Amino acid sequence: AGLIETGPRKYVLVVDMHHIITDGVSMSLFIKDFNAVYSGEELPPLKLQYKDFSQWQADESGKEELERQEQYWLDRFEDGIPVLNMPTDFEKTGPNDFKGGCVESSLPDTLFRGLDQLAAETETTRYMVLLAVFNILLSRYSGQSDILIGSPITGRRHIDLQDIIGMFVNMLAIKNSPLDEMTFLEFLGEVR
Repeated sequence: AGLIETGPRKYVLVVDMHHIITDGVSMSLFIKDFNAVYSGEELPPLKLQYKDFSQWQADESGKEELERQEQYWLDRFEDGIPVLNMPTDFEKTGPNDFKGGCVESSLPDTLFRGLDQLAAETETTRYMVLLAVFNILLSRYSGQSDILIGSPITGRRHIDLQDIIGMFVNMLAIKNSPLDEMTFLEFLGEVR
């Protein structure tokens, strides 16, 4: 952390935290707590600390649950983990260098209202609708029917973890199969 003086009675607080110890929810908590302390408020005591979460993960009583989850994923991917083979505009000649670019665009509010209306009508969320669209897009470009997408989840499954700063994020593998004979609404139901 550092405090930079930018003028008389003007400062900028710079805080740099590695992602291995914090997640997006934690940053919001940090800002909220910092503002409260800066305003002279006293923070309520936490019921749990991050070390309690770590202990839960290492606890022997949780081993059965982890084994059950491991077996689920082994069964889910018994035919192998699908690798996305996207067409490229040139042939790779060496190892991956991960060079790329960024394309930004804005979508009109009317599109988001339409997405939200579709989500409400199908008892899904905007995320589910966009995930279904993204699956179909990847399937069409790659020609593959099994699409695997990693989605970050907060990992704060206990109510007492909601106000703790730490790294709780985990990746959830979501496997879908947008088949040609399915309508979009059928596939959206499957994604749901």
